[in-house]
Amino acid sequence: MNPVPDSIAQFFPDGEEPVFAAPWEAHAFALTVKLHEQGFFNWTEWSQQLAQTIQSTNDRPYYENWLNALETLLAEKGIVESEELLQSTEALKPDH
Repeated sequence: MNPVPDSIAQFFPDGEEPVFAAPWEAHAFALTVKLHEQGFFNWTEWSQQLAQTIQSTNDRPYYENWLNALETLLAEKGIVESEELLQSTEALKPDH
């Protein structure tokens, strides 16, 4: 198993990797970290968008908010077109 990347290791001081309830949650998390590492957004932008999403939809599970925040941030920054984003992330979303 790969170790936790240095950019997020600070959040897991005991050295344990995060645990996700479903594979799509891990994919959304990893995608967010990778996009940040590639300079598409900074952590302040990300944390503000995630907080705003959670505040506006506090009845959703955490990683659904996470994915919605990522979609919104990428669309607002013009990194991907809304339709392209919808098609690409649909596979990550949990079944309802």
